[in-house]
Amino acid sequence: MGWINSISPWKPGTIFHHIRISEVLISTNKLTNNILMNNHTTIEKMKQLRLHGMAQVHHAAVQEKMYTDYTTDEYTALLVDQEWEVRQHCKIKNLVHRAGFKLQASIRDIDYTSTES
Repeated sequence: MGWINSISPWKPGTIFHHIRISEVLISTNKLTNNILMNNHTTIEKMKQLRLHGMAQVHHAAVQEKMYTDYTTDEYTALLVDQEWEVRQHCKIKNLVHRAGFKLQASIRDIDYTSTES
């Protein structure tokens, strides 16, 4: 029990009491750089796996520190949902392209106010 009390960071005169603020800042900066490098590596791996939607959201979350607002499950769901949306959008875009429509039209172009039958 005496050993645990002797290394307590809150007890003056212990090893932790003699750490200077500059050492703490350097340690914090190294940790931050490691986290940023890990996130960069993660984003690159997502791109190599062709998970572009996930990479976009994760990059934005890292830049805006948005990931701290979510639980692990919520963040994973956010990444998966974004990837699904991107893939669905690409699928529809490719289907329309392969259909070879002569005119580019959309539902927004329909005029419902016409009185003709």
